[in-house]
Amino acid sequence: MVLIAISVYKTGEIWFDNSNNNQILDKIFVKNDIDALEKIGTLGNLLKPEELAIFVGDREMDYTIVSSGWAGFTETSDDIIKIMAEVLMTGHTYGEIVNNMPFWEKRHIYVTLPMVYSSQVVTENLGIDKNALGNIQNIKTFILVPSGPYDEEIILYVEDYDKRIYEQFTLGKENKQVKIANESLFERLQEIGKSDRSPYISTLKNKDKDYKETVILPLPSERFTYHKTIFWQAPYIHENGFDRVALDEYISRFFENPETVSRIDFISRLKYSDGKVVVTFDEKGLLTYKKNEIDTSGDIDISKALAMADRFIEMDTKDTSTEYKLKSYDNSEDGITFYYSIAFNGFPVVSSSSVDTNYDMSYPIEITVNKNGILYYKRVVRKIDESMPQDGILEVDYKVAKDRFIQDKGDIIDNMYLGYKWVYQEKELELYWIIESGGHIYFYDLADNSQN
Repeated sequence: MVLIAISVYKTGEIWFDNSNNNQILDKIFVKNDIDALEKIGTLGNLLKPEELAIFVGDREMDYTIVSSGWAGFTETSDDIIKIMAEVLMTGHTYGEIVNNMPFWEKRHIYVTLPMVYSSQVVTENLGIDKNALGNIQNIKTFILVPSGPYDEEIILYVEDYDKRIYEQFTLGKENKQVKIANESLFERLQEIGKSDRSPYISTLKNKDKDYKETVILPLPSERFTYHKTIFWQAPYIHENGFDRVALDEYISRFFENPETVSRIDFISRLKYSDGKVVVTFDEKGLLTYKKNEIDTSGDIDISKALAMADRFIEMDTKDTSTEYKLKSYDNSEDGITFYYSIAFNGFPVVSSSSVDTNYDMSYPIEITVNKNGILYYKRVVRKIDESMPQDGILEVDYKVAKDRFIQDKGDIIDNMYLGYKWVYQEKELELYWIIESGGHIYFYDLADNSQN
């Protein structure tokens, strides 16, 4: 069966407003021309945060969180990366900070990166000298203190992930390269500090020794609302099998010329191919994209590879409300493979072991890129019912779940956060306190803090 043709040009119109960007889109998604990425900003893309912790320093809370839903998020993130690069490139190094008292004297931004990066990866991604980070070896967090009207300099604190120490870098606020960005950033922090937002607390500031890493946790508040339960399902599948018409239209976006694509129907999956690319969609909602001919010669810069991966995923997930978050990557002979988690309204969806086993995946999105484009892509496809109301208010203090974990396990906590628990074949996902410790994940009910 031949797919209904959907032109590449029309697909481009969905995403971009002008013809120049449409041409870039064609090259990235269809021709997989890595050189097209030269026209797209890639510097600092590995370091762009998913959310920002803003230190407001009032009596009721340490931090508040702003995420991608906030109108000024992209501009703020870009300013942070620009300032960070300039501070490291042309500023002064003051060395190790003996205590963390300077953190709490001024409003600042605490940034947690998606994963631990080596200093070499960070400097290459920022396009600065490889020695700019001094003695720092590996990085996951940093703190940026923009300068106000009465300050002389911008301050950057970078934490060495292994040593658990901070090094201080400074730059005069009159630096022409960052003056406007710094002033804009400082003004936004002032606005956020005055706004009525949900409160968060820092385990670093409060010196909670039950945590291995610094964790920023929400406090009980009527301002903190959420969906107690979300409902989702695998689209394009109904009681009688596959919705072939809808699935044909969806799959067409992965091919340069949908008119040349043929489909083979199996009992448990549908297979599409144009001779160059094979795409399958199975009864579990697993999408797989694979190029038939793989040229592994030559290396690709990780920044360009990530830009291509993000654009490809963006194209695929444009019809969904789920978010995707970079969590890990590795290098192989085939290229660079990126691994992503998924989230809804900022809360991560955390899979149980049953999900990992049935899909043979550690993360719900995997994508491999080399200098010739996208080689391999897998995604667990789900559609969320967006009609439900935000019917939950955070009433239980995180300490209750933490104390329960300490009582049950007696171990140090690596990380703690709110997230939805995903069990294989379950269509309902509930929000839990999630604790990571020693390579294991534990779920604690928000109502009674029982382990689940």
